[in-house]
Amino acid sequence: MGGFNWSTKDIQYVKKWYHKKPTSDIAETLHRSPIAVKGYASKIGLGRKNHSWTLREDQVLRQYYYKESRKTLEERLKRKAQSISRRAKILGVARKQSELMWSADDDKRLVDYYGRKDVAQIAKILGRSVNSVYARARLLKITKISKTWTKEDYELLKNHYKPGESQRLASQLGRTVYSIQKRANKIGLSRREKTWSEEDVEKLKQLYKSADIDELARTLQRNVSSICNKAFQLGLKRK
Repeated sequence: MGGFNWSTKDIQYVKKWYHKKPTSDIAETLHRSPIAVKGYASKIGLGRKNHSWTLREDQVLRQYYYKESRKTLEERLKRKAQSISRRAKILGVARKQSELMWSADDDKRLVDYYGRKDVAQIAKILGRSVNSVYARARLLKITKISKTWTKEDYELLKNHYKPGESQRLASQLGRTVYSIQKRANKIGLSRREKTWSEEDVEKLKQLYKSADIDELARTLQRNVSSICNKAFQLGLKRK
């Protein structure tokens, strides 16, 4: 949806959360790509802030880096795990991945995220390598967990599935591309898109400006990509 106009509601959401949430989360909420979100944020002067580390923060990092879990350090320093890891390397206090101890809190977060988020995302959140995450998941015996498809998962799949573009959905749902394609085939999403009737086009013209995109997709029984593509063809714009 990155090529479509930004509604007032979208803009307000970006302004409110850009410095508070990961770009990927904002992109998922607005049904746009992370690149589109970053580009628009930059356009309206919301470039990511890069706070310099203070002497006090460096002292705290040296004191607690070997003693506290990643999450505790994040809360103490008000910084993300990736930022803390990078700074630790600069200060010479970073440990090798093989030497990092997994705390009970780290394990809990891994179990909560595994199967719901992409492994690369989990690695970034926990400040570890992808190999380290896989190794720990195997040790905890959670690699063979078969995640049940929830009602929310199905809604996301139905509204945003587009043949040939399964990678983004796979990351959002914490599944493999094969799993996405297999489920899409099972519920008939890979079949050719149905023709737009005159009645559907009229409904789209009436509701597109103000209706919620997801709600509109459910009303017209189409996915969000289909709605946006047709709106673009008709020259429709959102408020």
